[in-house]
Amino acid sequence: MIARSFLGLYVVWSFSAFRRAVKKAFGATTGRILVAITCSQFHFLFYASRTLPNTFGMCCMLIATAYWITKQWENFLWWSGLAVLIFRSELVILLGPMLLWELLRDKLKMDEILMPGA
Repeated sequence: MIARSFLGLYVVWSFSAFRRAVKKAFGATTGRILVAITCSQFHFLFYASRTLPNTFGMCCMLIATAYWITKQWENFLWWSGLAVLIFRSELVILLGPMLLWELLRDKLKMDEILMPGA
């Protein structure tokens, strides 16, 4: 019960970080719409405290995406790596194109990608 409570808090914290990033980048109205749509979905709330790899991976992915939106590249790389390597390898299908997009737009350099991993 305690572990599920902490996991539920981790889900709320990671979603809050994602919502703040969306609000900062796209405005307060978009942030409120995001919360309304997410809270109306049964599965997000149902699985929020389930101790499954999907739940842990979702939290890492939400935090990584928040860092991507706010252009904090090193944190984006760390959280993406954590999500992909430890929890859900198929997240590379979601997070990989985000990384490639920033490389192609010259917002992120190859040495910035390699340095956190060194």
